[in-house]
Amino acid sequence: MQATWSHTQCRAISYLFIYAVFIGPAFLR
Repeated sequence: MQATWSHTQCRAISYLFIYAVFIGPAFLR
């Protein structure tokens, strides 16, 4: 695995997590 890909994946996961936390409850409600 390349460092750049690892960094991108980490960032993507972080963004997805924030999205889920922010949009999840709002969408369910």
